Amino acid sequence: VYEYQVCLKCHSTAAGIDGPQRDMRRAFAVSVASQHPVTRAGTGARPPSLLSSVASGTMMRCSDCHTNDDPDGPRGPHGSNYPYLLSGNYDTDPFAEESPFAFEFCYSCHDRSSILGNESFPLHREHIQGDPLRRIRGTSCFTCHASHSSRIYPHLIQFNRTAVTANSMGQLRYLDTGERSGECYLKCHGYDHNPGKY
Repeated sequence: VYEYQVCLKCHSTAAGIDGPQRDMRRAFAVSVASQHPVTRAGTGARPPSLLSSVASGTMMRCSDCHTNDDPDGPRGPHGSNYPYLLSGNYDTDPFAEESPFAFEFCYSCHDRSSILGNESFPLHREHIQGDPLRRIRGTSCFTCHASHSSRIYPHLIQFNRTAVTANSMGQLRYLDTGERSGECYLKCHGYDHNPGKY
């Protein structure tokens, strides 16, 4: 009935895939805290950064993201010049330099000006572009957000363990404290958040 059902025939433990990062059946389970709406329709408030051309409250297909990067080429996950058969470039390096091309993949659905204008998170610009005056480098969307889902956190929050570690108190977690506010307990780019509040 749904495209994801075809994809999960191979991309799940049923096909011998090992580990929670690669088992898409686990990644898109009903029990996860947040996900891109692949196996269930989107719920909750519309993200401020979502482009007006993207419908909210609906389901998306795996091939919305995993598809040919050439808009004139065949549709679907047949080939792409980018890793993971993505439709555009997605720089996952913890010290990625923000640009329309670096996060072309994310910006195909999320408005760059909204993200850099801090409409959904008051420190988005600082996190992505950095702060040269304070000698803070920017980072990739991938440092804080999961592409598919987050098992325990809202807003697809899932820390990239190669860039983010436990803080000086041994904590590594996120706490949602309401609309556009939260607390991060972690160490990132040498800064101890104990917690970092916004």
